[in-house]
Amino acid sequence: MREIAIKIGGEAGFGIKVSGLILARTLFKMGFGVFGYSEYPSLIRGGHNTYQINVSQGKITSATRKIDILIALNQETVELHKDELTKGSVIIHDSLKIDNGIKNINIPLMELAKKTGSALARNMVALGAVLYLLDAKATQLNDGLALKFGPKGKKVVEMNKKAVKLGYEVAKKKGDRLADSEWQPAIEESSNHLMTANEATAYGMINAGCKLYAAYPMTPATSIMHVLASKQREHNFVVHQTEDEIAAIGAAIGAATTGVRAATGTSGGGFCLMTESLGMAAITETPLVVINSQRTAPATGLPTWTEQGDLKFMVNASHGEFPRFVIAPGDAEEAFYMIQDGFNLAEKFQVPVIFLMDKMISESDFSMYGVDNKKVAIKREGFLDDNEVERLADYKRYALSKTGISKRAVPGQKGGVHIINSDDHDEYGFSIEESRMRTKMMDKRFKKLKLMEADIKEPVLYGPRNAKLTLVGWGSVKGSVLDAIQDKDVNFLHLTYIWPFPEKRVKAILGKAKRIMLVENNKTGQLGEIIRQETSIEIKNKFLKYDGRPFFREEVVREINRIIKK
Repeated sequence: MREIAIKIGGEAGFGIKVSGLILARTLFKMGFGVFGYSEYPSLIRGGHNTYQINVSQGKITSATRKIDILIALNQETVELHKDELTKGSVIIHDSLKIDNGIKNINIPLMELAKKTGSALARNMVALGAVLYLLDAKATQLNDGLALKFGPKGKKVVEMNKKAVKLGYEVAKKKGDRLADSEWQPAIEESSNHLMTANEATAYGMINAGCKLYAAYPMTPATSIMHVLASKQREHNFVVHQTEDEIAAIGAAIGAATTGVRAATGTSGGGFCLMTESLGMAAITETPLVVINSQRTAPATGLPTWTEQGDLKFMVNASHGEFPRFVIAPGDAEEAFYMIQDGFNLAEKFQVPVIFLMDKMISESDFSMYGVDNKKVAIKREGFLDDNEVERLADYKRYALSKTGISKRAVPGQKGGVHIINSDDHDEYGFSIEESRMRTKMMDKRFKKLKLMEADIKEPVLYGPRNAKLTLVGWGSVKGSVLDAIQDKDVNFLHLTYIWPFPEKRVKAILGKAKRIMLVENNKTGQLGEIIRQETSIEIKNKFLKYDGRPFFREEVVREINRIIKK
């Protein structure tokens, strides 16, 4: 797989993310595989920001530690990232101090930007130089510039086009191209999209028929709300920004009791505030989707960095015992489809569904291919229609059914009056104190569990069936692992539907594995602990990372080689 890694670095306000996304989308549109990864500190203003683009002739799903092209918009970028450069790497800069031996192209970025009419255009001057190095044309960036700056007027678009052209011409005079004649895109597929998992989740929610999203802003989940808010009128959708997370989950539960598909979203700290109400959704058997995009913890941790530290919390969140789903996509495409399935599962079984992501996939840009809006059939299940309710002489919202699932009437239906009670209750919803009914109601809710286990999708095994080494992981480790195991005698068991736990499938695969290694972005190997709890299989080889950064591909390759050589 021929690949080039490009990193743009500088202070916040230098247009790091904007320029990175314009370049990424341009390369993606040209037919290259693209993965975009951003880093930024938890500061209101300033601080060091980067956007990294890994661009490949084929499909790609992860970031590398090594960098081939570094656009340094300040000296700090050089100092922080020079160790990521390799022998053939290039730094594009404006009169910065560069160590001897590092290939660099010194371009008067500021001077050229001022010629366009704005010093802010220096990032676009640098992009012009990159296009030359990649053997592309300066004009190939035009569509991206028009899309981004079009709302600001023709003058701004032309200014940025001029900046790109100036940078291209200077680079052409100064150095050789980094790419050769064989550097050509190899992807030809329709319905292609470049988007984050947060964006994919938002579009999946719209596709699923969700009509209310209630949330309080919290990094890295906030952009879900931004996307949905921009689509409210188009899709007859309500986004409600509440005063806090407690109000958000309360609003979502309230909407869901009326038959509306509703969801709330936050990060781990906000989810902590929601846990009491999560239990209320469970005891009232209200379908509810709760999105948790994880970041480091405890407390506020590193607010803009990634981790997979909430898994066991999600499995056990809220006081008491009740069935719930915990599902965790590994990339944007899985997020798009799985959030739709999440709404189906919540409604079918009348339980909470926890949709678990993290900063890595929530804010990274993934190449998506052949997206099918009709792949997940949207099923509205469990409701009584008006005629059915009227025929019932004695409607019981929490009837003790064989499956544990009781038919729902919604407020306003004639004959469907019932009590929605956060105390434990009888079949009508009236509060109870006696032990027999308490036992019956607990058993009723847990009767759903076997049906839930049968309904979930099993973990996928990637790679050769009888490999030397089997990697196990969940969620966002997927991309780095899949890119790392290419052309190796290694396979990867990726769990997405984590709870109820897919015991039979996991036991069947790991029980036959020659060697096993757990890959998780946390300190204690939480998935490994759940696997041991549910299957008695103890995974001794663990590759754990908890510094706020995701797994870079080289790290996974190095660890694979270490285990195989043991």
